[in-house]
Amino acid sequence: MSMPERAVRAGAQHTRREILLTAARLFAERGFAEVSVIEVAAAAAVFPNQVTYYFGGKDGLFVEVAGRLILEAGQAAETEARKARSVREYTRMLAASVLGPGLPAVLAFIEAMLIARRRADLAPQIKATLERLHEQGARATSEITAQRRWQIMTSPQVAAQNFWATITGVALQMVASGTREIGSGVDALALVELNLVDRQNPGCKNSRPKRSTRDE
Repeated sequence: MSMPERAVRAGAQHTRREILLTAARLFAERGFAEVSVIEVAAAAAVFPNQVTYYFGGKDGLFVEVAGRLILEAGQAAETEARKARSVREYTRMLAASVLGPGLPAVLAFIEAMLIARRRADLAPQIKATLERLHEQGARATSEITAQRRWQIMTSPQVAAQNFWATITGVALQMVASGTREIGSGVDALALVELNLVDRQNPGCKNSRPKRSTRDE
């Protein structure tokens, strides 16, 4: 590749990144419906047709922004949960991260999935993001189970898929009930199930404790 060609490619990558960063900020501030392509272009100091060229329009731009945000939220949760000293704490920290600081990203990705429902051409992008999200989660689970000598009762891939399916459901319930923050009394163990067991402490699992007959 010649120097001029490299310069053109670098310029295109910079423009694309500026549009993404600007759109992420505007969508976070005002929501998908209240932001136009013209506003994104003006804030990013580009022409509206450049937004269309790189992303196909506002729907495509939002789907890509939401995909990046959910992947970042997943990475942040995994980084935070690595500090956990037990299976129970690990599960709590994962859930607390994605349903706390990561909640806007989760909700944005849910909205992106709904957009893709009516825009079949965007469905492959959603599918690719979900695959990356599950792979990222499975890798993190595999690494921490090996390091801590925890045992997983299913495959890391299935655990990651179950985790994110549960998280999206819980996030929708939170919003539907008018709640945007996790209360201090919420037990993350009741929200997610990773099927992890601490080999050195077999009684320490992340599953919900069974109710006794006295609780009936």
